[in-house]
Amino acid sequence: MLDHDTACCWKRLKDKRGATTRFFVFAISVKARGYKAWTIRTAAGIRFQTRPGSEPAQIIIHVRMLDKENLQQQEALGIIGSLDL
Repeated sequence: MLDHDTACCWKRLKDKRGATTRFFVFAISVKARGYKAWTIRTAAGIRFQTRPGSEPAQIIIHVRMLDKENLQQQEALGIIGSLDL
């Protein structure tokens, strides 16, 4: 997902704003808990440029959810998504 979103962003904006703008992309992928599954695997990624035209750096966060109820998992992911990194 992160690769796809990055490619779309760069393709649409690079020619118009690439020389003066730093780009970033945020993507999150969640596999919902099934009735047989005890754990959830979640990955969140951020890809960003520190200056216009530079190669992007990235941060990948992998989360293994151990909560038994869907509501608890939603709340925990909401907290992770709202962190000021």
